[in-house]
Amino acid sequence: MSQPIKAADLTGLSVEEKAALGSGADFWTTKAVGPAQSVLLTDGPHGVRKQAGATDHLGLAASVPATCFPPARCGSSE
Repeated sequence: MSQPIKAADLTGLSVEEKAALGSGADFWTTKAVGPAQSVLLTDGPHGVRKQAGATDHLGLAASVPATCFPPARCGSSE
């Protein structure tokens, strides 16, 4: 399991480095800049899912075990 993310002191970063924090290293991961660690981002209607190994944009590669939640529509009443 990965280590918890700690707050980084970003005061010493240049404007270019601070702007790079909003850019991605790849499709799902931010760039690590200075003391700021790379962060895995995810989305989806049913919960968190992460592909193991090489990732693809279609979600066809194998995934690590995940927790899935029912979509919001299942919990609503009409």
